[in-house]
Amino acid sequence: TLKVTKAPLTITANTNSWTFDATSHTDSGYSVSATNKLQGTDAISAITVTGEITDVGTCDNVPSSAVVKNGTTDVTANYEISYVKGTLTVTQSGALTANVTSYSGVYDSESHTIAVAATGAAGSAATTVSYSMDKTNWSTTAPEYKNVTGGAVTVYVKVTNPNYVTVETSGTVTITKAPLTITANSHSWTYTSSVHKDSGYSVSTTDKLQGSDTVSAITVTGEITNAGTADNTITPSSVVIKDGSEDVAGNYSITCNKGTLEVTKAPLAITA
Repeated sequence: TLKVTKAPLTITANTNSWTFDATSHTDSGYSVSATNKLQGTDAISAITVTGEITDVGTCDNVPSSAVVKNGTTDVTANYEISYVKGTLTVTQSGALTANVTSYSGVYDSESHTIAVAATGAAGSAATTVSYSMDKTNWSTTAPEYKNVTGGAVTVYVKVTNPNYVTVETSGTVTITKAPLTITANSHSWTYTSSVHKDSGYSVSTTDKLQGSDTVSAITVTGEITNAGTADNTITPSSVVIKDGSEDVAGNYSITCNKGTLEVTKAPLAITA
């Protein structure tokens, strides 16, 4: 009795790797084992290799349905075919960038933060911008500052997209004191032997209050009785500025100008 057994044949699908570029990648290639190999002049005339990847990660590249021929004769049945899958891999791209615009300005009663423009990302995966004050606790909401910062405050930024290398950078917010000039009233009276005072004041139209801030308390000191002049002065420590219920005086560099109180001589007619 003569008997021919099937020859072992091992076919391995290709393994391949790409950097993410938002396109679909396939590799229909394969290799035949040098030991469990094709015999004689036999050749693989057809094979299906299935695998496709776009986003960062890995997937199987699977060979199947090989057809082996010798010339025009199908000899596939003479082989015990083993299929070995390959791996398709997409790695993160370094094309993602983040441009941070810091903020620096004088107190204006408005809230301010940094601006972040993330560019370079393609595809459907979301790009997320996160913010932190300590590089530990992150939020997708940018921190805002309204009051004087006492120097530059650093805001850390992290831009992430699963298909791109994470970008970490930072910006700063700096808010300095606004100038505010308050001038005590000047006033003039004709002598009446009474004590005269004026607790009024005016705020400069240039070095002014910001937003809805108001002077909620102030002490203006000055008095005069007799003909002459006297200073009408503001006590700097008495100035209280509020935005609603919030004390915002610390956001101002306050200049207090004195006014002048004056009493002029009263006319006196004496008739003999």
